[in-house]
Amino acid sequence: MRTPKKFHYIFNMRDLSRIYQGMWNANLPPSIDAKSILRLWRHECLRVFQDRLIEEEEKHYLEHIKLKQIIEDTFPDCSEYALRDPIVWTEFQSALKLLEAEEKADSPVGALHEMSLNQ
Repeated sequence: MRTPKKFHYIFNMRDLSRIYQGMWNANLPPSIDAKSILRLWRHECLRVFQDRLIEEEEKHYLEHIKLKQIIEDTFPDCSEYALRDPIVWTEFQSALKLLEAEEKADSPVGALHEMSLNQ
């Protein structure tokens, strides 16, 4: 698989740690179920491994053959939910709150307003 054209096709233990780091950093609710955790694991595998692949057939092989096989063999009860598309993990609301907070802090009016509230 590794060729001069695909010199970046080196995967090691650091890549595995990126999967679990991504899962650890996800802001999950305390009541999350096993199906959702498996879905998050699939998302992180695709993020770490599939994003580095060049050819579409390699991406398809990873997602629709290898990951599907692993999930169906290991977690047959959760596989239908975990393999559902689209797979999106993000928090738009918290990202919007952070952006609004940055805009307020950067503007002189926002800074003056914050100072007046603190007095």
